[in-house]
Amino acid sequence: ASRLLVASQEVASERPHAPLYLKLAGTGNPGEMRLTWLSTVSRTPVVRVGTAPGQHAYTFSGAVTTYSADEMCGAPANIPSARYFRDPGYIHQVVLLGLEPEVEYFFVYGAIDILNGMGD
Repeated sequence: ASRLLVASQEVASERPHAPLYLKLAGTGNPGEMRLTWLSTVSRTPVVRVGTAPGQHAYTFSGAVTTYSADEMCGAPANIPSARYFRDPGYIHQVVLLGLEPEVEYFFVYGAIDILNGMGD
């Protein structure tokens, strides 16, 4: 039998809308890479890219999507309850174009309104 050993008050994140689970992948086209991440907000995703830290000369924007329980293929995944379906949040994708081989790139990524308010 299990029993509660410790309890605490709810802990709030300092950055509740921060991007999570960044994935960088090729698109199959030379000179392109796709950045994908998750967040809790549906805001325009943006990636700023450059060839030196803090110097992001190029800006790319992308799309945001999500899915719900009713879009799942069958039970129990399509049952809208916390037991069977976990809300994925929002899926952000941005394709970076014009990248050159053998060049080191630096980037920042996130929602457009957040990046516009922060220094690179």
